[in-house]
Amino acid sequence: FTAVLGVVSFGAAGALAGVVPVMGWRSWNARRARKRREQLADQLAPALQLVVGHLRIGRNVMAALSEVAEDTPAPLGDLLRDVVSEVRLGAAVEEVLQDVAEREQDRHLGVVASAIGLQSRHGGSLVEILETVVETIEEEDRLRRDIRSLTADGRLSATVLLAMPPAMFV
Repeated sequence: FTAVLGVVSFGAAGALAGVVPVMGWRSWNARRARKRREQLADQLAPALQLVVGHLRIGRNVMAALSEVAEDTPAPLGDLLRDVVSEVRLGAAVEEVLQDVAEREQDRHLGVVASAIGLQSRHGGSLVEILETVVETIEEEDRLRRDIRSLTADGRLSATVLLAMPPAMFV
């Protein structure tokens, strides 16, 4: 809509003036969402380690999540505090965690929700399951960092090559 308004008002230059802010806004929002997902991914493994530690000393799942939620910074701490408050209102832990995982598009939180649900229905050692999940998350994080470092040169080259035509035009 802004591009059409720009064309009507200012001609072809108006189309550019109408499209650039919209594209910039979408790009900024996508970058902000990606940064939040990366923060969540970086915070999840250490938070799960703390949950495992609390479970080892005999606390139940809710007490462990509550304690970890207080010690974890945003964004994961906020999510865990929301989970704890919803469970205190009567919702099932695994359902609330599954909803949060779907909303945040984080499959690791979905795995944690499934593990808690399976343990509550069928028994077993939640500590061992969560330790395995933590190891998997840490390994994926390490691989993600390795891939980013190995592809950094190519990404920088792409950025320079994409910036050259407009720079030459100016």
